[in-house]
Formats: sequence, structure tokens, C-alpha cells
Amino acid sequence: MEAEGRNSDYLAASSMPIRLVLGEQVEAEVLRRNNGDWAVIQPPSLPAFGDHEAFDEVVKNLSDCDRVIFETPARGPVADEVVNELSHRLDVEVCALPSKTVAMGARVAAERLEDGKPVFFDFLPQISTIVSGEDGARNFDLIPGEDLVPAGEIYRSRSPANLALLAGQDRVSVFIRKETVPEPRLADVSLGKHNAETTPVELSVEQRPVSGRARLILSSPAFIAPHVVDFDAAKPQEQRWEEIIESQGPSRPTIPDRMVLPNGLGVWDGINFGQGLSEILAESVTSYEPNWKLLAQTLASRSEGRYALSSDGLPPKELPAADLAALDQMLINAESEVHNRIASDDNPDNEPLRFATWAYRRCPQSLVGPMLEALDAAVADHPLLVSGGSRTLIYHGLGRTLRDETDMRQVMDHLFERPFDSWNKNHAACMGFLISRTNEAPRLLRRSEVEYLAKVAARGLRAETGGQYTATFIYLPILLVGLLRWRMVEPYALVSNWDPAADHMDEALNSVIEDLESKSRTDPRLRKHHELLCRSREELAGKGGHSNLLADIFGLQ
Repeated sequence: MEAEGRNSDYLAASSMPIRLVLGEQVEAEVLRRNNGDWAVIQPPSLPAFGDHEAFDEVVKNLSDCDRVIFETPARGPVADEVVNELSHRLDVEVCALPSKTVAMGARVAAERLEDGKPVFFDFLPQISTIVSGEDGARNFDLIPGEDLVPAGEIYRSRSPANLALLAGQDRVSVFIRKETVPEPRLADVSLGKHNAETTPVELSVEQRPVSGRARLILSSPAFIAPHVVDFDAAKPQEQRWEEIIESQGPSRPTIPDRMVLPNGLGVWDGINFGQGLSEILAESVTSYEPNWKLLAQTLASRSEGRYALSSDGLPPKELPAADLAALDQMLINAESEVHNRIASDDNPDNEPLRFATWAYRRCPQSLVGPMLEALDAAVADHPLLVSGGSRTLIYHGLGRTLRDETDMRQVMDHLFERPFDSWNKNHAACMGFLISRTNEAPRLLRRSEVEYLAKVAARGLRAETGGQYTATFIYLPILLVGLLRWRMVEPYALVSNWDPAADHMDEALNSVIEDLESKSRTDPRLRKHHELLCRSREELAGKGGHSNLLADIFGLQ
């Protein structure tokens, strides 16, 4: 229906368009123009829907459908023309529903409601957020695709998104995407106060079907009451959802590599033209009274920074099989000797045990039990506590050899029972070895224990500031950097300027670095200390990624 002239407002009074759409027979219609003249409006021919851009968009959106079910309020030729054009443009079946379909469906729904039976709608708009785990950031749909909710009722998430509120954090930022809104949004929720420790947070949704209006709710044991996320007030994002997810990955703090002390043939062949471990073992296997002290000293020695065995208890690949067999036989002999001394309560020294523990995880498992018993024994109440250095051997030996999680947990419980200000370097060494050399020990730690160890490390570093930084100093930075491996459990934990526990360690570490910076100008020995502690500070900030840092720190001895 076309109008003649520039002013066509009068056409709004025509009933012809509605009658055409409803399939009624229409005839010429007389309308009065705005200037008072009369105009005769003739029925138009049917439009060519296929020529309209809007129709092209409809066809594009339906192109991946296996079947199209079409319902329209139009009737007669108009409806037929739309169905014919769709059938022509789409290579799938187009099923046109009868004109009474919606009314009949509404009647069935009303009858079911009257009988107390549920009625389901077909559209519950999806709402998604972003969660982070060990594998990085990923999309999380708050409404599983198979979920249903009866009409008139509110949908509530049965599978909320699990987020984390870090210690010291007073705000939560949440990315949200809603199916009916084109751009993602970022909601920034103020919590009103700092949280004392890392706490789990759940993000769930309440939504009424069809309307798409939803309430996003943040709940946590740390909250007095849940916090509601206002989607409409959230800031629209220019990036696509996939780009936002990808951008979350690189910001994850680094995790220090596990310490693996390297092995080499130098100790086996001999250091400075001295007897090598291979020769000493060959003599010892056939000896009635082996020189356990020489065996222990040799196995514990280094040649060009490499030990006879790696800290995983593995020999060099090039080592002859006969040498490895001799070592394993002497470990069996040491195991027997230690048990015999304990049984007879006649133990002149701990050299057989010292030798066995320097085999690291190759140490016979049966020796772990006596060392654990000696942990809690009073002086002279256990056969292994024979001298002032016995407890040092026990703590260091357990840190070198443990490979069972139950044993690790027992040692941890023993250490955590101590007030943090009573820790000495033996305690720091034992815990530092466990969490830096194994993947199991860091995963056994609880958040409260992590904060406890952070206090221990910070206190120890402050006590060392201004001192001589002797060989035992390295146990404190090993404890600190090893503790950062707890990020395997909480990826964003212990990051300076974010986590208060990390800030305490950072302050203490900075005081040592400043002291070393001035001392290293006149003492070349301390230059490497300064360099490695600066790298440790970068790890604490979550921006390290220095391979072999823990092993390099251990090499400062």
C-alpha cells in the first residue's frame, strides 16, 4: 500500500494492512487526507519477502537447522508466501503450524495447572561466568542445558560456580555473559571489609523463565549475608567472551619448579684425585666393619655441584650396573646395622643412618619409622639420639627421604605443634626440603598452616638481616620459595601486594636484599646470595618462572 505525495500520515487510519495479514478479503478503501481531500487506497500486491534484508538474516540464522517449525499470526496468502519463501531458501523441511496452535497450547497449559501438573517453557536464557583452576580460566554455564523449571516458578542454580576470595581481598570482580545480551559484562562487588583468609565463594543464579530477568548471588561462609550482583549495573566489555577467557590465563602467578638436585659421575670417580664412591663401595661390600663415616661423607659430597644421586634417589644414567648394585647392597647393610643398634641399645654413632639418608628417596623405608619415633623422644630416650647433632640428622634425614604422604603429614603435625618463634634452622630445613622437593607435601598444607609458615620464614629472615649469612642461612629462602608451591592448591595465593601473608615475607626478604646489596660490594661470596634472593622476590610477586631456583639456592652452601 503506497501513498501519493509527501504527507502519508493518514494511512495510519487504514485497516487494510491488518486485514491483509489476517488473510481477510480486502477491497479499495476511502481515506481522508490531512488537508481534507479524499483518497482511494487500492489493495497492494503481495510483497516479495525474499528481496528484504531482514528476511536474508532470518534465513541465515536458520541455515544450520535440521527442521524448521514455523508459527505466525499472519493468515492466508501472506502466511503462505512466507512459508513458500522459507521452503525455497532453506534445504530443510518447513512445518507450518495451524493458526490455533498457540491458543490450543495455552489451553492445555491452563488445564495442567488447574490439575496441579507442571508446565514447562522452552526458553531459560543461559548465564555464564569465568572460573579459574589448575588448567587456567574457562567458561562456566550457571544453567546446565538439561535443566527445567515449571512455569511460574523461579529457577535456582543446582551447580553454582566455585570462586575464591583471597586473604585480604575486599572486592570481587565477576565476568558475566547473558544469552539475551550481546556484550559480556564485568561486575565489581564491594564486600565492605577485608577477609582474614582464603575462603570459597559460590556464584549462583535465580531466574524466571521466558522473561530472562535474573538475580546473580554471591554467597560464602565469610559473608554475613549474600551479595547480589547487579547485571544491569555491570560494565559492558568490548572484548568477546573468548578473548576475555584467554586474557585471564597469563595473569596467573608463577609456581616455582620442584627442587631436584642433579647427579653426576664426579663423586663416583673421585674428587681431587681422591678415592671415589665406586672404589669405596667395592671395598665396603666385602668388609666386616665398613667405614660408615667415610661412606656417608662421600655420598653427601658434591663434584662441580652434582651429587652421586639426585634428590629423587636416582644415579647418573652412565653409571655402571655393578656400582649401583654395590650401593644398593650397602644400603641394605646400613638398614640392618641401624636396626641392630636400636635393638641392642648400643649405638656409638649415627653414621650408617647418615649414609642411608643421603641416598635421598632411595633410603630404605624401614628407617623412616625409627626417625619418626626419635622426633618426639627426649634426649637419651631413643637410641638414635646419641649426640648433639642427632636431631639435626633426624630432621634433615626425614626432609631428604620421605615419600609417603602419611609420614609427611606426621612430620608436619610435629612441626606445627611448635610455637613459630621457637623454630630453628633444623625445623626450617625439614619443612623446606619436604615442600620444595616433593609435589605431595605442598598439597597437604592447609591455609592456616601456610600462614604459620609464612610467619616462620619472615621471622627467620629478619633475624638473619645484618648477620654473616652462613651455609645454614639457605634453609630460610628454601622454606619461603618452597612455600610458594602451595599455588598448586590455590593458584592466586601468596602473591605480594595482594596476600597479607606474602606481604610479611616480602618485607622481611627486602630487608635481607638491601643488606646484601651493600655487603656484596666487598664480599663476592654474597653476590650470588643477592641475585638469587632478588629472583625469589620476583617469585613472591608471582612473576618469576626461574627454573632451578630452589636448587640454585641450595647450591649456596
